[in-house]
Amino acid sequence: MSTTKTSELLVVTKTGPGILAKLVAPLAQSNINVECFTGYEWGNEAAIRLVTDNNRKARELLAKAGYTVSESPTVIWDTPNTPGILRKAASALAEQKVNIYCSYATGEPGGKSKIAFTTSDASKTADTLELLK
Repeated sequence: MSTTKTSELLVVTKTGPGILAKLVAPLAQSNINVECFTGYEWGNEAAIRLVTDNNRKARELLAKAGYTVSESPTVIWDTPNTPGILRKAASALAEQKVNIYCSYATGEPGGKSKIAFTTSDASKTADTLELLK
């Protein structure tokens, strides 16, 4: 298990077919890898949260494409994909009085998971998750 302190980019935009493809096009054209993302909609808007391998450049490209982009400290936790691992992390963060604002994950059965945590305290989040075994 390991943690990486990074940041996530948040774009709130109109919703509709092709919005995600349009949003990530300038990143793909500039060879920026989207390492993890989540997207959801409500009403006529969509929120896209993404972590890339070059957030500074991605933020510039998205702003140039007309998007308003905010950035928040985020921790990526690499962990085995096993039953109860999310409960273990969430419980440990709760014990440390860390509020989870947003979380999303990728994983494969019996393999590894990457879980992104955007919280009230990224440093405490990273330190807490590093101690979990």
